Amino acid sequence: MCGRFVARYSPEVMRRLFPELEGNPYATLKERWNAAPTQSLGIIRPVAAAANATTAPSDLSHPVPLELVEATWGLIPSWSKEENPKPGPINARCETVATNGLFRVPFRSRRCIVPASGFYEWQERMLAPKRPLYITRADDEPLLMAGLYEPHRGRDSFTIVTVAAGDSTRDIHDRTPAVLEPGDEARAWLNPATQPETLAGLFHPVRDGLLQWHPVSTRVNNPRNEGPELIQRTEE
Repeated sequence: MCGRFVARYSPEVMRRLFPELEGNPYATLKERWNAAPTQSLGIIRPVAAAANATTAPSDLSHPVPLELVEATWGLIPSWSKEENPKPGPINARCETVATNGLFRVPFRSRRCIVPASGFYEWQERMLAPKRPLYITRADDEPLLMAGLYEPHRGRDSFTIVTVAAGDSTRDIHDRTPAVLEPGDEARAWLNPATQPETLAGLFHPVRDGLLQWHPVSTRVNNPRNEGPELIQRTEE
């Protein structure tokens, strides 16, 4: 699963990975070293006109225009009648996103990417007592986590899709975020016209060697704590 991550938004890196990004929203996004549920964080999604073009043929050679916007972590269904509902699920299991009543519609037409520098996982299989680890890509590229978003009364919310852990991460936790590779995988996920069978093929365990991790301070347990020291290796 994914319950906490690091959200740092470099315009240069985002433009390199997603040249289709429009506008200049980076000044409004707050850098987070301990991003937690209910917070407002950045997601990448198709702009409104492209998101509505669900009947167009999927052509990954012509990527749709994208935008980086803020959304609350914790999916709130668009059909909720509550004026100020509490944020809902922070994760969605890939096995049921196509059939679950809460995720079915956003899976079809409101997919997004949640960019992260890395994420935290608390595990007790390798370390005792239970300790947090900071997990990143071994090549230092950003993690592009598959997500779903929903609009509700003028505000957007999102959830992160998870997959079964692969051999290299199973000892840490039995679920990991659905990590998309830059390029074709990311474009297929964001393209509103991509067919369900193609989307299902993106739900694979993280390949061996992609991720690296190290133990970090238990200060990350408190979402009020922030700062780059949270991701530093510790032997406490």
